[in-house]
Amino acid sequence: VLRQMTKTDILRDMINNINEMLGVHEARLQELERMVEILDRRSQYSGSRRDE
Repeated sequence: VLRQMTKTDILRDMINNINEMLGVHEARLQELERMVEILDRRSQYSGSRRDE
């Protein structure tokens, strides 16, 4: 039986969902930053930097 959700319930759910998504997003961003750093170091060592 679904009880009627109040606006407060709905907002709380939305905020919880957003917080979860942001947490996942933050972890992915940190992974991407690490990958970029590694790739950057590799390109510096190999000297394969192209002039843009």
